[in-house]
Amino acid sequence: MNRPPAHIRFGGCELTRSRHVCAFFNSPDEAYKSSMSFISEGFACGHKAVHFVNPGSIGSHLERLQCEGVDKGSRGGASEMDE
Repeated sequence: MNRPPAHIRFGGCELTRSRHVCAFFNSPDEAYKSSMSFISEGFACGHKAVHFVNPGSIGSHLERLQCEGVDKGSRGGASEMDE
């Protein structure tokens, strides 16, 4: 596993020691705007994640991840991140 960075961002703030978060959002766009750096930085340093996504939103979710540089091919089996 890669060494984690000193800080990971979430919602415009830097997290240092505690990197588990719980948040509530008013819209999907607000959720992605607040959490995408947390997701992409976590993957970049080798962390694993489980994403619960409505079946009708899987394609959009994968597209947003790819726009942030998250390569689905490097995140385990392709079936884990395919529709």
